[in-house]
Amino acid sequence: MKKFRPLLLSPPFFCASSCHPATPHLLAAELRSRLLRTANYFQSHSFKLGHDKAFWTRAHYNGSCWALRAGRGPHAMELAPRKLLRALLPLTALLCFLFPLSGAAEAVQYCKVGNSTNDKDGVNFCVGLSLYRNASTDAHNAYITLTHTRPLHSAVGWTAVGIGRAMRGALMFIIYGDPASGEQPAVSIRTATGHSHPTMVVRDRMNGGDLEVVRAEWLTDKTQGGTATAIVSLVCYSCTLWPDESISASTTSQPWIWAWNKAQEFATFTDNEHLAMHEPRPDSGGWGRFYVDMVQAESSGPEAPSLPAINPGVAAIGTYESPKDSSKGKHKPMSFHVIVMRLHGLLMMIAFLLLLPLGVFAIRSGSPRSFKYHWVIQVTASTAMAGGLAAGLRMHPEISTVHQVVGVSLAGIVLVQIYLGWRHHVDFVRIRRRTWISYAHLWAGRLFMIGGSVNVLLGLALSGYSRLWMAIIAAYIVIGGVTLALWVHRRNSIIAKSKAVAQGEEEEQLVPLQNDEYFVVAEEGDDESVDVRNSTEKDK
Repeated sequence: MKKFRPLLLSPPFFCASSCHPATPHLLAAELRSRLLRTANYFQSHSFKLGHDKAFWTRAHYNGSCWALRAGRGPHAMELAPRKLLRALLPLTALLCFLFPLSGAAEAVQYCKVGNSTNDKDGVNFCVGLSLYRNASTDAHNAYITLTHTRPLHSAVGWTAVGIGRAMRGALMFIIYGDPASGEQPAVSIRTATGHSHPTMVVRDRMNGGDLEVVRAEWLTDKTQGGTATAIVSLVCYSCTLWPDESISASTTSQPWIWAWNKAQEFATFTDNEHLAMHEPRPDSGGWGRFYVDMVQAESSGPEAPSLPAINPGVAAIGTYESPKDSSKGKHKPMSFHVIVMRLHGLLMMIAFLLLLPLGVFAIRSGSPRSFKYHWVIQVTASTAMAGGLAAGLRMHPEISTVHQVVGVSLAGIVLVQIYLGWRHHVDFVRIRRRTWISYAHLWAGRLFMIGGSVNVLLGLALSGYSRLWMAIIAAYIVIGGVTLALWVHRRNSIIAKSKAVAQGEEEEQLVPLQNDEYFVVAEEGDDESVDVRNSTEKDK
């Protein structure tokens, strides 16, 4: 829809495209840009502005610069560019105030170029946004322009921008394609139920809203190695009615997310292609957040705004890397998703990093009740794992990451491990020696603890924890594992020596001990030894 423009030197001339009272520096920059464009125009034109019987005004190019000439003959006055700017700036600002363009609002903008490791090969996108109240629904339309820049001959990877604090429930706009194909870039509108593969958004899910892609094309620049930029403009009608995530036109800190994959190869470029995962950690340049001042983006004029244009070289207009919170310092309640995510992580860390090693310590402790302590601790750990698994599936029902595959596999192994432990105890009490089930229980336990510890680290990476935290947890796992292994080896040696001294050769053959065993019977008097003795008495 065409903008209303003030009646002063129509484009490409003076009036700025946005005159916001809070941004005089932007007005000045816009005016300088318009003046330069006007100068270029005057280089080849002599343009009559107005006249009457006694006075006329003409702008002309005098060979070295352009100027405004007023009056006739020797009494004519010629204004040099600097004086001309000073003379016209107040008038221009006044007219822009009296005749605002697009409701005296400016499009907000956020650009992300490069990352901390490699700016040349990093993410490169911009998003511009204007809002306008929809008179029919009393919600707000969102006018969005997205750009995505990549190497000229590259057809791999994708870039996504979404409205929301996380993938769960966010309204996401995803761009990919091949600039050399002659086809327009693919634009896919999706959402997700968690940190899982996003699915297509259908109209029925818009809760009365609608989406229209107005423009989608590639622009190429063959200088300096060559780049291709996808430019996508779309309108999200009644966008604030989106049901899965709060989108408010009255907030100054609307959360947005972005993500990027630089290597995925596509067989085709339909709008429902499967997307490979982005880098899991934000510090690796794979994803991030920013916050938009939606109040600044809103246009309150009588007509809807034009689709926003991206200002080159400008990183942020009305957008921020952290929330612009007027209630700074006040406690904000965590969302249900964050609570479930932290509960999942806490239960799994307690199970794998605390209870399972404690269960190993219990069975090797030499206590008379070592076996009872062992199975009680292991049952507690299994319960914690079940709760953690339920929380994880509540967050992300779709199994699509390595962390989820490993987690579900470990959940199946723990059931097998419980059965093997029970069968080992029953068989040992009956025949007073180990069988293959005993050693299966031993090795399954070792692999289970290692796999669980690795999966804890995968979960931390998937949740975006910093490298420092991951290094601390990894150091705890390594140091704890080595310490436990050395303690078990020393305990085996002590038990073997004490058994050799206290028992006869016949008992040593009945209950052989090996120094490298993970699961052994403790000293005389423990639960399992008592079971063996009771069984022997019954046989007699």
